[in-house]
Parts: sequence; structure tokens; C-alpha cells
Amino acid sequence: MNRLPLPPLPPPGRWVPFPLQKLALERALAIAFREPLAAGALDFLRGRWVAIRIEDACIEWYVTRGFRGLRVIAGGVAPDVSFRGRLRDFALLASRRADPDTLFFQRRLSVTGSTELGLACKNVMDSVEWDRWPPLLRRLVDGAERLSALALGSGRSSL
Repeated sequence: MNRLPLPPLPPPGRWVPFPLQKLALERALAIAFREPLAAGALDFLRGRWVAIRIEDACIEWYVTRGFRGLRVIAGGVAPDVSFRGRLRDFALLASRRADPDTLFFQRRLSVTGSTELGLACKNVMDSVEWDRWPPLLRRLVDGAERLSALALGSGRSSL
């Protein structure tokens, strides 16, 4: 009996409700950036917005420094800086498996808006060692990278 291929899954941004995305991302950011948050290294984000657009996953988040940590909303604000790219490239950036400058130079990731704010964000990310992230969070990033690589390897242009 011939089996028909399964239809591709829609991008996560279309089937994962934003409140669940927000909860997961805010917790992940709180864990990953615990030390910089405690040291005040992210206070430069107070009153400023960073847009993160993961195009192939149909995800768009806006992040700022709130009173209790990093705060995520779905939109409705003008970002001061925007980072745009594909899921795999963001996962490679987070896991340090690719050089950030190379990802930007090859235009796999792009940044628009305040260069100063974008560089400050990059510097804080670089200050957090991947090996110090909790194992569960590292597995989630690795899983996102593998899932995205599989989607690209199958000839599909998106997840």
C-alpha cells in the first residue's frame, strides 16, 4: 500500500497562541539572562523596544526591559531596533554554533534601526555563555535548529 506524504505543518507562529509564546519566551529569557538582569546589564532596554522577527516560523515578538525582567508583547509599538531572520539562523546564533558577524555579513540575519542598541543587545548575548544555559533550554534551541534544518532539507522553504 502506498502512503501519501503528510502535509507540512503550518509555521509555529500560526498555531501556537501568542499567550503561550509569551509565557515560554519570558521564562526562557529570565533563565538565560538571569545574571545580566541582576547586574543591570539590560537596563538600557527600559523604554526601548527590540523586534525579533523569525520569518519562516511566522513569529514576531517585541521585547523590552520591564520592572520584573524582560517583557514580551505581540506588537503595537514602533521598535527601536529589529532583528530579522530564519529560525535556524537564530538558533545557530543563540547556541554559538555560528559567528554572529558571519550571519549578519551573509545577510542570513539582518538588523535595522538603532545600530547602537543592536550592538548593545549583541554584546549582552555574547556575555552569556551557552554552556551556562539550563540543559532544557539548550535542548529546545537545539531542537528548533534541527527542526528548521529538516524543513529546509526536505525542499520546503518554511516550517
